Amino acid sequence: MLLGKDGVKKQVVDLLKNKSTGAMRFGKGWREFCDAHGVKVGESFLLELIRDEEAIPVLKFCTKL
Repeated sequence: MLLGKDGVKKQVVDLLKNKSTGAMRFGKGWREFCDAHGVKVGESFLLELIRDEEAIPVLKFCTKL
């Protein structure tokens, strides 16, 4: 789950793992999230991990760098 910097708008985005390298990447839903938050190809941004022991981890979009 990705959370917009407004703290309200949530977007479900697939998180995919490469079985051979263990690297992780975003999948389905990522482009829609970027479009909604004005993130362009090649831009850097900051995501904050919000983790609650009883809930699914959430990444919050903080800002473009």
